[in-house]
Amino acid sequence: MNIKHILVFLLLHCFLLSNYAQKHDFNWIIGYGDFTVTEPNRNGLLLDFNGNEVSATIFEKEQDFFLTNLSYSDAEGNLQLYSDGCALYNEEGVLLENGDPLHDAIFCDADPRSGYPADQGMIALPTSDKDIVTVFYNEEYVVNDTLGVRIEVRIHRAIIDIKEDIVISKKEVVLDSLAGNTLSATKHTNGQDWWIISQDYFTNEYKCLLISEGEVLDTVSSYVGNPVINADAFQSNFSPNGESFARFAPEEELQIFDFNRSLGTLSNFRLIEVPNDTINNDASGGLSFSGSSRFLYVND
Repeated sequence: MNIKHILVFLLLHCFLLSNYAQKHDFNWIIGYGDFTVTEPNRNGLLLDFNGNEVSATIFEKEQDFFLTNLSYSDAEGNLQLYSDGCALYNEEGVLLENGDPLHDAIFCDADPRSGYPADQGMIALPTSDKDIVTVFYNEEYVVNDTLGVRIEVRIHRAIIDIKEDIVISKKEVVLDSLAGNTLSATKHTNGQDWWIISQDYFTNEYKCLLISEGEVLDTVSSYVGNPVINADAFQSNFSPNGESFARFAPEEELQIFDFNRSLGTLSNFRLIEVPNDTINNDASGGLSFSGSSRFLYVND
């Protein structure tokens, strides 16, 4: 895996934002392996942020991590859970009881190790019970009605008992009938609940789900900014302090919003042009806030 591959995976990696002194996002598993050899090698890298410097070690796994990529650690920074979007595994790569399948979709049927093709398609949130984790994830499905045949997206919920290595429930629909979706999360001002923002394609409506103890309490909509037009590749993130939200795709430029962590609403839309060649790079790009929330880094 060369530096280009590492940068790409870092941009595609679906991770928890800073969790106020907790370390749920301190381990990242990345890499779809090496398929230039006779026997495919699906091993990747474990990036560990627990020390003063980031350490990178080989992580043995059987999954490709095509696009969907989730890694979850406990509050002390110990890896506990990971997923390629098709199934859920503990830190040793053992399939959780009831951890497969997560979808009714065809993408995981042929080879469960191939990974689910959803950018920023999974988010894991802690609860007040350190052993219970809630995962929200996307699923594509086929719709055939008076409007014709098309692909739509819904958001599922799964509840996991980390201590017992068991998925208590899964495939619970919390939001449906989306043209597409990319998930990002940040803390509520009360320091306990969470907001998950859902970005539907071909509209400027942003739905924010208020999550408390893994339950969806409310859905708040903001109609702001430009419609999402690039359904193939874009990235979005909240700043670590939760006060800003940004989204970037080469065809859509950089879009920045203020976020109200009490109400779950977006405002103060700004559009910033980023010089790029959309002819050759319309499916590439990403962004990341600095840990201080002061700087926003964008690449195309």
